[in-house]
Amino acid sequence: MSLNPIEIEMMRNALTSVCDEMYVAIMRSAYSTNIKERKDHSTAIFDARGISLYGSHDSSLSV
Repeated sequence: MSLNPIEIEMMRNALTSVCDEMYVAIMRSAYSTNIKERKDHSTAIFDARGISLYGSHDSSLSV
């Protein structure tokens, strides 16, 4: 399957939006001060092999 540059950009934007929404959802629902106020958390999307496809812009991806 070959994607053209427009489809690649659309997929990148979709993954960015999903990761950013996960980041905010975790922050808003957290009980921990570290997460809620210090924003000490990250989100990422991985493929079936465990390779990171996208991580939130605030993430260090420490696993």
